[in-house]
Amino acid sequence: MFERMGSMIRKEFIQFFRDIPLVLIVLYMFVEVAVCGWALTMDYKNVSIAVMDMDKTEKSQELINQFRQSDKFQVTAYPMEEGELAELLDKGTVKMGVVIPANFSESLTRGEGATVQLVADGENSTMAAQAIGNSMEVIGTYSAEWINKKMGFDVLDQIPLKNIVRIHFASDLNYTHFVMISMVSITVVLLGILMAAAVFIREKESGTLEQLMVTPIRPGELIFAKMLPMSVIKMVGLTIGVSMSFVFFDVPIRGSLLLFYVLSLLVFISSSGLGIYIATVANTMQQALLLSFFVLFPLMFLSGTLVPVENMSPVMQWLSYFSPLRYYTNISMGIFLKGVGISVLWPDVLALVIIGGFLFFISLRRLKKQLA
Repeated sequence: MFERMGSMIRKEFIQFFRDIPLVLIVLYMFVEVAVCGWALTMDYKNVSIAVMDMDKTEKSQELINQFRQSDKFQVTAYPMEEGELAELLDKGTVKMGVVIPANFSESLTRGEGATVQLVADGENSTMAAQAIGNSMEVIGTYSAEWINKKMGFDVLDQIPLKNIVRIHFASDLNYTHFVMISMVSITVVLLGILMAAAVFIREKESGTLEQLMVTPIRPGELIFAKMLPMSVIKMVGLTIGVSMSFVFFDVPIRGSLLLFYVLSLLVFISSSGLGIYIATVANTMQQALLLSFFVLFPLMFLSGTLVPVENMSPVMQWLSYFSPLRYYTNISMGIFLKGVGISVLWPDVLALVIIGGFLFFISLRRLKKQLA
């Protein structure tokens, strides 16, 4: 048995690493994670806005300067009338308009309170909500400075109720860290499915699967021999992805890196079970790719990496329990950002073992029927 396995593993290593484009694609998938870190962010900065100043006084200029000094906005236009502002929004030249009324300075001086109108482009609701929130912060800061100047002391010190904010695990609220860890997790699962499906389909298309049927090799031995070279190259790629996250984006590694690698290998094996099952259903590489994407997109949507699971409908939340990516994302976040160990992560690990075991069981069963 060991001699048979050794020969099979040696053959798979030679065959796998002879396919240079496939090896380069696997490594590139992890390098591409860095592109996601630079490109994917939900923190909107330098949002182009237009300011329509109908007051044209020193006080209105002070408010405009507050917007200019914020790194959240970039004042790019100064329309003179509402029609001009509407045209800028229609063309997409600006994403928000700030309208300062004609009696702005006079109302402030009389202590009556002034109103500043915000006109946002709701096409991108997330960006519009952030722009409105950041604008309210700018206006609130200006209001507080105006009251302090008028009263002659800091009014915030006189407020009886104050709050203290403490942020655990990611005190700088750097969204890039979440993106990088999520993308690494998605890549591990994606490659686990695609690579496993690809190597078995390649045997089918070249006709060598029929030759394997007449050899004494068993289905479990065949799967193990094929997964070993894939696991080696995936671990190399994972090291590249983690290193780039750490070097270029300062992603903290607070937990055990060894535990992360061990559990990543478990996820790779679990997702490979799904890839092998797809390979037993598909007959060509095109069919395998289409079936893989048919499975991959729901796995990503239900994992919580794109949308928080709590925001989903109850049915979608229930379905998310079947996504191994959901548990792997929890594990990755826990190890990298929280620094927790197996004592905290064991429910996610147990879920991965159950899902992976089930996928491998049904895949092995179908493969046995095909080799019989």
